[in-house]
Amino acid sequence: VVKSPAGVYGLLALPFLTLGMEKSIYDTVQAWQGIDPNVRPADRGGFPSGGALLPSFSLIPVQKLVRRPTQSQSGHDKDNTE
Repeated sequence: VVKSPAGVYGLLALPFLTLGMEKSIYDTVQAWQGIDPNVRPADRGGFPSGGALLPSFSLIPVQKLVRRPTQSQSGHDKDNTE
């Protein structure tokens, strides 16, 4: 007999809780990178087995990316001697 403080029902709920935690971390990291976890681009799959169809468990809103010019884009290359 397995002894658990949560009981048998807690052990049965454990896979669903851990899957929810995994999706929460995955969605949060995607939102942090500026990727909407609810959108499934054609060239990429969603969370395993169609997670884009599920509600987002993200802990933060989707971040807006601010593009800063890099050295090569700003015209200050080392090779540029003009």
